Amino acid sequence: MHPIASIELRDNEAILINLKEFKGIKYVDMRVYFESKEVDIMLPSKKGLTFNVTHLNDLIVGLKEVEEELQRQYDMQTLSEN
Repeated sequence: MHPIASIELRDNEAILINLKEFKGIKYVDMRVYFESKEVDIMLPSKKGLTFNVTHLNDLIVGLKEVEEELQRQYDMQTLSEN
């Protein structure tokens, strides 16, 4: 299965984002994968998050709020340096 998206963390580690289905319910799976030393494949770790697709918009809204807060903090730091 090919991931929908991938976020590289290190040379041998990445967050892979997939859609999965279990008992007829669709889920988004965001999981840290690492490169196996024995085999040339990426293996899933226990680190990750799986949630019902109905919560995807809530996650997107929450991440945008985090982004806005980081922007506010960055702007405040920039202003206090001057």
